[in-house]
Order: sequence, then C-alpha cells, then structure tokens
Amino acid sequence: MDAQTLDLRRFVGRWTLNAMSHVGRVSLLVWDAIRSLSEWRVWFPRTMTEAWNIGVGSLFIVLLISGFAGAVTALQARYQFTGTIPIYYLAGVVVESIVLELGPVLTGLVLAGRIGARYAAELGTMRVTEQIDALESLGRSPGSALAAAGSFVAAGLPATRFPARAVPAPIDSISICVSEARKPV
Repeated sequence: MDAQTLDLRRFVGRWTLNAMSHVGRVSLLVWDAIRSLSEWRVWFPRTMTEAWNIGVGSLFIVLLISGFAGAVTALQARYQFTGTIPIYYLAGVVVESIVLELGPVLTGLVLAGRIGARYAAELGTMRVTEQIDALESLGRSPGSALAAAGSFVAAGLPATRFPARAVPAPIDSISICVSEARKPV
C-alpha cells in the first residue's frame, strides 16, 4: 500500500495536535477571564453596558418574532382544532405552547445569532484596526479586557429562561377569562 494514500498515524497525530491546540487556547482564555476578576473596575462597567445592549437592543426583534410565531401558532391551532375541542380552550393552548416551549427557543436562537454576529463584527473590526495589538503593547491582556465582560454576560443569559415559568399562570388565566367572556351563551 502506498504511504501517501493513507497514513493513519499522521492523520491521528495531526488531529490530536489540533485538538490539543484548541484546548490550550480555550484554557488560556478561561485563565485570562478568571485572572481579570480582580480588575472589577475594568470589566464591571463594560459588563453592564454589554448586558444593556444585549437585553434592550434585542427586545424589538425578539418581540417581533414572538408575535409572529404566536399568530401563526394561533391560526394553525384554530384550523387543526376546529370541531374537536371548544374554541375557548385554544387561547390557553397557544399561550402555553408559545410561552413555555417555543418562546424560549426562538428567543435563544435570535439572541445567539444577533449577539454572535455582533461580537464577531466587533472583534474583527478591532483586529483590523489593530486595537487588540494596541492592548497587547500596553501590557493589557485582550482576554481580560474584551472577553471577560462578554463571558460574564453570557453566563447570566440562562437566568433569563427562568422568568418564563412564572409568566404562564397570569397570562393563561387572563386568556381563559377573555375566552370565557366571548363564549356564546
């Protein structure tokens, strides 16, 4: 067998070295973020700014997508459930399916896409304009100055999922009351 066609040792070795290189870079980034915890005067204001940009900046697009998802779900549920269940139960079904299941998934997808693209564009612009090199030349770690704030905000994002469990009870009871009031006598 020809040595150039398949050399398993070379393939496994290259794959292992690349994997260990990635593990090393990620561990250095995590170490920089942990080391920057003592520099709270640097990362705390930036964390608050990033949290505001992520939360308030994404609110319109999340509400828009959730509204359209709710409308489509209501239309499809109305079509599917015609004649099988009373129509006044439909509001409760739609609210529970959107708020409990589909809402957090769509919010997560929208936030991941929007924030990931924003961070990639910001860091790419900083690399092109040599701002990251300037931080290194000043003796500052780019990981502690740039990645720490984003890491702390991203660590707090799963906490936004928990209030969704508290919302359905009032909304569900309001929607049932509204649908009961519209029920023909």
